[in-house]
Amino acid sequence: PLILMTPKSLLTKPEAVSSFAEMGEGTSFQEVIGDAEMEADPKAVERVIFCSGKVYYDLVEYRNKNEIKNAAIVRLEQVYPYDEESVVAATSSYVNNTKYVWCQEEPLNMGSWTFAGPRLEETFDTRVRYAGRDRASSPAAGSKAMHKREQAMLVEEAFEV
Repeated sequence: PLILMTPKSLLTKPEAVSSFAEMGEGTSFQEVIGDAEMEADPKAVERVIFCSGKVYYDLVEYRNKNEIKNAAIVRLEQVYPYDEESVVAATSSYVNNTKYVWCQEEPLNMGSWTFAGPRLEETFDTRVRYAGRDRASSPAAGSKAMHKREQAMLVEEAFEV
């Protein structure tokens, strides 16, 4: 059976809601979701940030707040099995891109980095930078204030590494 999990914070976020038309007849689950905001000027893209899950919304918020116009955010909604063809299709219009980044909110030794990172590097034949928390024995910081600081740092790092 397929089990889908949604973080509670996304249940009230209007941007995370799909319309019935998006789930209607003739539609399907999107394993890779490209960056519609960057379609207007794909030649401006110099950095592609890959992510999965709710960190996407933090990345978009940071990009908009800081008026960053040269970074595309591509979501891998299904990391395994890795769909190289869809990843390439979602990024092929970014002809001036020079940097690839994987951003995750989980610690380095958790989350999808260890699976997705090497596959993205093989797909693009280049180094993929990591933006996220350091290795940790626990997936949670243990303090809401510390979690917020770490989250802000990893989101900012995605646009700078």
